[in-house]
Amino acid sequence: MPDTNPITRLARTLHHRAAPGFSRALLAAARVLRLPVVAAGTRVDDLALEWTRALWQAELWRGNHWLGMPILQWPTDLLVLQELVMEQAPRVILETGTYRGGSAVFFASMLELAGVDGGRVISIDARHPASVRREIQEHRLGSRIQLIEGDAVAPETAAVARALVGDEPGVMVFLDSDHSYGHVRAELEIYHRFVPVGGYLCAFDTIMKDLWDLPLGEPRWQTDNPHRAVRDFLAAHPTFEVDARRNRLRVSFAPEGFLRRIA
Repeated sequence: MPDTNPITRLARTLHHRAAPGFSRALLAAARVLRLPVVAAGTRVDDLALEWTRALWQAELWRGNHWLGMPILQWPTDLLVLQELVMEQAPRVILETGTYRGGSAVFFASMLELAGVDGGRVISIDARHPASVRREIQEHRLGSRIQLIEGDAVAPETAAVARALVGDEPGVMVFLDSDHSYGHVRAELEIYHRFVPVGGYLCAFDTIMKDLWDLPLGEPRWQTDNPHRAVRDFLAAHPTFEVDARRNRLRVSFAPEGFLRRIA
């Protein structure tokens, strides 16, 4: 396609200044002429990363709710997680990082919609405040959620999780608690054993590697991040691979964080 940047820039200017009806006509003409929406040569991946950085810095991921519960996830990631639950129909979703219960209720609602009879969410956190525990228990999906209080990488916590999972083969794991390299690496080592062949181990906030230089970021995130833990885990466990399809929407807090067990 020829470089049409000047035309595109003119269309943008007119779009901002013209009446809404004329703007719609301009956009329709642009579609017919196949004019680029962004400057020629701009990579979609670059745009997606900059948008992800901007929305994270602006904290647009805060203040959102799922079925009445606060949830700190981005919509594109929730869409992909929904796909996984519908495709996998897991009997158990094991989550680390309950926080205020939004993601646990999200997973419980997906199991309900998927028609997984007896499907459960096991959610682990170092501490469950009484108010959060009460809100989860009183939620209409609370009967599907079991809480474990304790450090996710402590042997006694993992033992409780194993006892609750029992011999259930259909397990999906979602890691979103302490995001330091060491903690995530330990979680991956402990909880990958719960995942069956064809199943998924999801490690979130791998995006931290790209946020360290923002005002709300921390320089240590350059190396102390979940993404590095995932890469080292994969190097030691060739039975897992990154499922790139799950990052096709590009704007995500979990780049290369959707891991599928292949053997």
